[in-house]
Amino acid sequence: MEHPTSSSRLLTRTQQEIRTAFSNMQPVWPFFIILTVAMIILYGLTLESNLVMRQPVNLVIFTLLMVVHTGLHWLSPLAGISGKRSATYLLAQMTLVMSLIALVHYEPLFYTLFLGLIGELIGVVRPLRRSLVAIFCLTGIMFITHGLFFGWETTLSFFIAMGPLTFFIVIYVYLFTRQLEERGRAEKLLKELETAHLQLSEYANRIEELTLTNERQRMARELHDTLSQGLAGVILQLEAAGQHLEEGHTEKASAIVKQASSRARSTLAEARQVIDDLRNAAPASVDLRDFIRAEADRFTSLTGLPCDVSIDVNAAISDHLALQIEKIISEGLTNIVRHAHANHSWIHLASNADKIMLEIGDDGLGFDVDAYQFESGHYGLVGIRERVRLAGGVLKVESHPGEGTLLTITFSNASSGEKKP
Repeated sequence: MEHPTSSSRLLTRTQQEIRTAFSNMQPVWPFFIILTVAMIILYGLTLESNLVMRQPVNLVIFTLLMVVHTGLHWLSPLAGISGKRSATYLLAQMTLVMSLIALVHYEPLFYTLFLGLIGELIGVVRPLRRSLVAIFCLTGIMFITHGLFFGWETTLSFFIAMGPLTFFIVIYVYLFTRQLEERGRAEKLLKELETAHLQLSEYANRIEELTLTNERQRMARELHDTLSQGLAGVILQLEAAGQHLEEGHTEKASAIVKQASSRARSTLAEARQVIDDLRNAAPASVDLRDFIRAEADRFTSLTGLPCDVSIDVNAAISDHLALQIEKIISEGLTNIVRHAHANHSWIHLASNADKIMLEIGDDGLGFDVDAYQFESGHYGLVGIRERVRLAGGVLKVESHPGEGTLLTITFSNASSGEKKP
């Protein structure tokens, strides 16, 4: 049972290595085709110039050696996977070249085969310093082989012929290899960037969905808390008023009914504000000036609390920022209803080419800003802070116990759009 498993693993690993080795070789195929054509031409020239090679035995051996040598060139990408494989590959090619030269004794064949090996060393042996050492050793072997087979008296002509050719082939193949490597890196980087872009898009969509979900859940919780707590308090007050009426305490009952009425109006104002926030998930289509005045009028009609409005807008405000301002004002007024117990409130909005400033204030109870924690309680103010941060603005909170509260929000107007409030 283990032998088939080992064979299948070996087969899988071999297939993976072949795919890896040949995955980026498409630009090199013309080079191998040209090399193959050159080998075929060299094969024909050798047979034409050497009559001995036309004998059946010599012809079969020579043909077989040339086919194997040319086929190994096509398998050279596999040899570059590891140093051990590259050494084995070069040893096999050297053996074939030496066998061919010993068989034919044809000098053009000698030059062509050795120059092909020199060019292939750059791509098979890594890094570059090892390639240069291998080329130096191969040049020495070529010198000795040339002297043994073609005579030592031709050594000078050998160097004159081989020196420039070797230098040209080394430089050309090195630059070509570097170009392929850089192209492979660029393609790999492009794929990584595409993958990262897709991941970022997915993350952005997920974050947007989570943001919308959290916002709606927050509003739903706030609405639930507003109605449940407010109505529970009203019910308790009405029950107390009924008990006083049964006992004949009409004045106390009347006072409690007035308190229950005031609490009911406050609860209604909070609930309607939260419902409006929940409905306005898309950018508001109304004019920002009209929205602020309508919001202030509704706030006053529901709570009986005066709300002064001052608008001095001299530059365009983008639709997105206008929507955030609308929601900040809504949450700010809701916060006043729930916590301030004020007698007066105001909204000031001003803008110019550089910045937009929004003020929401009241003369209510106030609180100690230094001791205040945004993360606990006063969730309306937490929502305002989050909206200001997401819109790229700055929130400043000024408040003291018994002196009211002032929210000052500043936005940059450098990238404002076309919507005019």
